[in-house]
Amino acid sequence: ANPDPRVRREALRSLAKLQAEDSGELVRGLLDDPDQSVKIGAVVAAGELRVQRAVKPLLAMLNANPDPDEVLPLLRALGQLGDPAAVQSIEKHAVRTLFSKPPAEVRIAAYRALHLIGTPHAKQLLRDVIRDKDQDVKSAVKEMIYTK
Repeated sequence: ANPDPRVRREALRSLAKLQAEDSGELVRGLLDDPDQSVKIGAVVAAGELRVQRAVKPLLAMLNANPDPDEVLPLLRALGQLGDPAAVQSIEKHAVRTLFSKPPAEVRIAAYRALHLIGTPHAKQLLRDVIRDKDQDVKSAVKEMIYTK
């Protein structure tokens, strides 16, 4: 509740390191912090702490946010949470379409999240990368699939 965003960010880092059971609600509450850096810190902490109740707010943030700098931590956190309900939203950041061409870094993060979630549909999306024209994305996904 400190008015200084730096203090709130440091508190989030500490909560994530402590892995305390009751810290999930505190982290979830900071997902809508007015300071963007605190919000991103809460996203990271939610993934590290596996705060399952954060899935819906994280998905809402992902669906509303086209900024790659903010999308990357969201994708990582959703992958860490492993909720199958996230696959459809993550897919939009992985697959190139006529109307959507996410940067390679975002696509790789999205495929990594899909790999962690591991539903049949997510696995199919990973296999479909073989036809992708972006060699960096293709190589990264191959490494994910074939490295344990």
